[in-house]
Amino acid sequence: MKRLIMCTAGHVDHGKTTLVRTLTGIDCDTHPEEKRRGITINPGFAYLDLPAENGPAVRLGIVDVPGHHRFIRNMLAGACGVDFALLVVAADDGVMPQTHEHLALLGLLGVKDGLVCLSKTDLATPELLDLAYQDVRDALGGSCLEHAEIVPVSAQEGTGLAETCSAIRGVVARVADRSCDGPFRMYIDRVFSVAGFGTVVTGSILSGRVRQNDSLFILPRGIAIRVRRIECHGKQVAEASAGERASLNVLGFDPSTFEHGMMLADRLLPVTHRFDGELTVVGQRTRLRLHNQALLYTGTQQTSCRIHLLDCNEAQVGGKSLAQIELERPCVLLPGDRFILRNASKDATVGGGVCVDPHPLHHKRRTGNVVEQLRRRVAGGLAAAVVSEAEKWVTPGKASEIANAIGCTETRIREVVFGLSGGQEVTSTQVDGELYLHGCTANGRLLEAARRCVAQYHRDDPLGTRGIMPLQIAGKLGLPSAAACPLAESLLVGLVRRGILRQTDRGGYVLATFVAKDSGRLREAVGFTRQLFAGAGMSVLSLAKIEYNVNARFRLGAKEVRAVLSHLVEEGEILPVDDGYVNNELVARCRLRLLRHLVEHDGGISVAEFRDLVDGNRRICLDLLAVYDREGMTRRQGDLRFATDSGRAFISQNSR
Repeated sequence: MKRLIMCTAGHVDHGKTTLVRTLTGIDCDTHPEEKRRGITINPGFAYLDLPAENGPAVRLGIVDVPGHHRFIRNMLAGACGVDFALLVVAADDGVMPQTHEHLALLGLLGVKDGLVCLSKTDLATPELLDLAYQDVRDALGGSCLEHAEIVPVSAQEGTGLAETCSAIRGVVARVADRSCDGPFRMYIDRVFSVAGFGTVVTGSILSGRVRQNDSLFILPRGIAIRVRRIECHGKQVAEASAGERASLNVLGFDPSTFEHGMMLADRLLPVTHRFDGELTVVGQRTRLRLHNQALLYTGTQQTSCRIHLLDCNEAQVGGKSLAQIELERPCVLLPGDRFILRNASKDATVGGGVCVDPHPLHHKRRTGNVVEQLRRRVAGGLAAAVVSEAEKWVTPGKASEIANAIGCTETRIREVVFGLSGGQEVTSTQVDGELYLHGCTANGRLLEAARRCVAQYHRDDPLGTRGIMPLQIAGKLGLPSAAACPLAESLLVGLVRRGILRQTDRGGYVLATFVAKDSGRLREAVGFTRQLFAGAGMSVLSLAKIEYNVNARFRLGAKEVRAVLSHLVEEGEILPVDDGYVNNELVARCRLRLLRHLVEHDGGISVAEFRDLVDGNRRICLDLLAVYDREGMTRRQGDLRFATDSGRAFISQNSR
């Protein structure tokens, strides 16, 4: 069965609600105030089943929106995510102000098809009916419904209803089914409590699907809930998907905390504070200059915003312009989501458009590069979005996180990445089944940062021949901890391929042009310093003491002494502690003794007990215990140290 959503549109009191009631038997005006005033205030909901006829049967969800200009916000909330529109124009009134505004809003919301009902034909003479028909046809010119069928109908007399259903079926045949790919998303338009069931939320499903017992999140707050029951058009169902209206009975949501703009999603989608968009200006007197303020409507949310044009100084009516839009209140946007802009007094629509990049960098300057990249993303579809998103990451990002940011599946991301020609736009690295992506420009900056780290390694240790290790590079570049070493290895191997680095026989990496400094005095100083530590026993050697002894013997400057110490640290012979350096052999020996004691005896060990165990002074014992805590071999609890799981594993491996 094909499932689509249709919304009504048109001026107030032109018979939208009456027509829907006549077609479906459902009265969409359910609020007492609507009954008293005789106008629609909140969106109403109905459905229409069209039996199979040269095609699949159709379950059509209908959203009846208010026509009064004061309730434009409610109209926009109801019209978000619909597939096509039914514009209603009264034959005795003709085209009115709200008819024009609703037509413009439908176009800005991305509606591309629909039909027009010329209602209340029983109140119009044949001459008036002809004039109204021509008036409507003129108004449709250049709009999203320019080629829509116009059907005369009278809900009171029941004429034209069969023709209306036939016209609806014609539109349904042209409109494609909504894809269920991507994350489940549904703006919440109503929240209420039902005795015996609890909280119920309703909305039009924008994308994805939801099943009974699914875990969902209420965004942007990130509230976790669970789905107990699903209903579509009054019937319980096992699942609901894009293109359907749904009522979800949920656990974990307090109705009193509901705010307009809340969305249900099956994952924690990132929140948008600013976005880049392509906008269209409407209205003959509208002028959008370089910097503007307006009210932005997206989904069911309204918020103030600041608009900064990127590719022009003034946006022309009817033309498309690129802009960065700063939001006063955060919302959840994905590429392709629609938005509407109205002036601050809420009495005129300024324009609207489509979100291109929901999480852009802040464009401090309107450079040609910024505009060109954004135009490429507008024209390039999913592939351009993946490339653009990957370029923002300082270090490689998970494909799953990039998929969340642009609103598609990780499978589609992989298809796009592996389909890019020669990997010229995105670099990819597989680590334990996880795909990490990085834009080539951003990756070039990271490669240069890695090269600088290697150069700094040589400056710190001019005698070092082992080279810098991938783990050291990973720490300096801040690579994702879950894949730090493989990603660092990938960067270093890439620099080797380019002839910038070479790998040593000890597994490290050095600059391709590096030659260890051949200084007899430095090498002698290294040997002398090594002997200093060998004779230090259970003592920490301070930097001042080392400099004094080395200078007394070799007359080296402070920079050269530090190079000697860096070399010994890199070689793993000494270890820096708070106030100096300690022999690594001593650290290893005391580590083994401490962990064996902790494993063999119940309870922890105090500083005093550790001092007696290793026969050292309090200062070095405190330094050694701090080292073991940082290594994760021990953990401090009050005045005692206890062996961690890592410490116990270490003893198990070293007792064989």
